[in-house]
Amino acid sequence: MKNYGFTKISSKTLKMSDSAWETVPMAELDWFGFSPSKGYPSTNVKGVYSDEGLTLLYRTSERPSDVLARFHGKNEQVCLDSCVEFFFKPLPEKDDRYMNIELSAGGGMLIGLGEARKGRIRPEFELSDFEIETEILDDGWRAKLFVPFS
Repeated sequence: MKNYGFTKISSKTLKMSDSAWETVPMAELDWFGFSPSKGYPSTNVKGVYSDEGLTLLYRTSERPSDVLARFHGKNEQVCLDSCVEFFFKPLPEKDDRYMNIELSAGGGMLIGLGEARKGRIRPEFELSDFEIETEILDDGWRAKLFVPFS
């Protein structure tokens, strides 16, 4: 198991273009649970937190001609697009359920809450609460996601 420490910031969140990201440590993502033989692009993430929530900045080297960015709404099948996913246990001392947030290159998002494939629910949320930014680049794509503690 790898560990990654989020950097504390004083503002609520950072914009994708904020120069403060340059000093935030990066974690290279190297585990792909669904189809390891598929040949996934290089992907990394940086994370910061504030009193209001977590902010993640993803960067992938997926070829622009391969990037799929069709989904832009909430609780859509973003896994059919180019996407990244964040797993965490919000209350590990009190609750064994984990949350996963899938984010597509088009800014669509899917949230699941529950235990490994049993009793999973799709909680209601407002997409605007997550302050999503995405950008397709000449050498890949990147996405910024703010996850409010609320």
